Amino acid sequence: MAQQFGRLKVGLIVKIQRSNGIIQDASITELFTDKSSVRAEWLEDTLCKAKEIDIESLLLLNPQLVEKMPPSHLPRRNSRVPRRESALPRNGVGKESELNFTSKC
Repeated sequence: MAQQFGRLKVGLIVKIQRSNGIIQDASITELFTDKSSVRAEWLEDTLCKAKEIDIESLLLLNPQLVEKMPPSHLPRRNSRVPRRESALPRNGVGKESELNFTSKC
């Protein structure tokens, strides 16, 4: 698993793009090897929010991580940050949501 995700690891602070277009810092809380994605969490006011992000989108917003990633996870040259968001597997709500389980926020 460590090889697949290069420098991405739980606890790493990364930039993410929210569904409203805002780019902000969030902490990686889970790595999903089967989907090549991560879950990132952040605090908004007093709420803990989360989003599942594919590695390609994450690397486009965090180019400092690209040099250490294996070639299979490097973004394509003409890639853009997609607006697609995956459903969050723990609460099934999808998109950004308030988390009702124990989180690291």
